[in-house]
Amino acid sequence: MDFVDRQAQLVENVASILSNLLAKIREVAFVCRLKQDTYIPLPGQNYQSLKSLALKPGMKWYLPPIKLTQVKEFGQGAVVGYWRRKYRGKQEKEAWYLLTNLPSASAALTA
Repeated sequence: MDFVDRQAQLVENVASILSNLLAKIREVAFVCRLKQDTYIPLPGQNYQSLKSLALKPGMKWYLPPIKLTQVKEFGQGAVVGYWRRKYRGKQEKEAWYLLTNLPSASAALTA
């Protein structure tokens, strides 16, 4: 059990370091997938999980750069939500949430 905790902590630390480094190097574009249980602040509201934002198939949205979580600062970036529409009878099981420094949802999705 101790090993698993240390391994999770290591991954979290590496992700935090990479996020901060990428934020300092503005010339490098990045797009990282986020877990659905990541909490983000919404204007005029408390932190909410990405899963609670009611994204439905065929929808996409772009939130301007924000601080990412309430527990541990993970740097800043824009958040893109995207759930691919049903195509040829196939439907994605869940939405994608992306952290990016690109200027639009379309740019992040094609990167």
